[in-house]
Amino acid sequence: MQPLNTIEHIVPKEEVQYSKCASCQYSIPIYIMKDAVPHLYCTSCSNVYHERHEIDYKNQFRFTPFRLKVMRYIEGHAPPCECGGMFLFNTPPRCPRCHDIFAVSTEMNTRKRLTVDEMILFNGSTEFVDHGQNRRYEFAINPHAQ
Repeated sequence: MQPLNTIEHIVPKEEVQYSKCASCQYSIPIYIMKDAVPHLYCTSCSNVYHERHEIDYKNQFRFTPFRLKVMRYIEGHAPPCECGGMFLFNTPPRCPRCHDIFAVSTEMNTRKRLTVDEMILFNGSTEFVDHGQNRRYEFAINPHAQ
């Protein structure tokens, strides 16, 4: 069952990449969305929360006195995930198959992740947003292709 106010978003197969989970070794199709600052991953599943306000968060995160205050503000009004988890800044993306930490590249500390504008989305994951419609991502691929 989809959360309320959710639309389906089809990702064309040309935009889908494959990356292997370090834990379960499964080749997972992923979509990397650009210009997605800030975003928070769920503590339990592969869903993500994307703050879309017209505020220059990237600039605010550079200044130490404001960083923690802005992070707590965003975490404080992020909705709970449909799985029961929470969206937090210090949570990395999770493999949709084994739910272990999923890393496309090298691990980053929380501070660096605040300004990284690439958000990893998995087939079937939901992007919750602060305003507008949530999106459930479906990839236009053959699930047994890789």
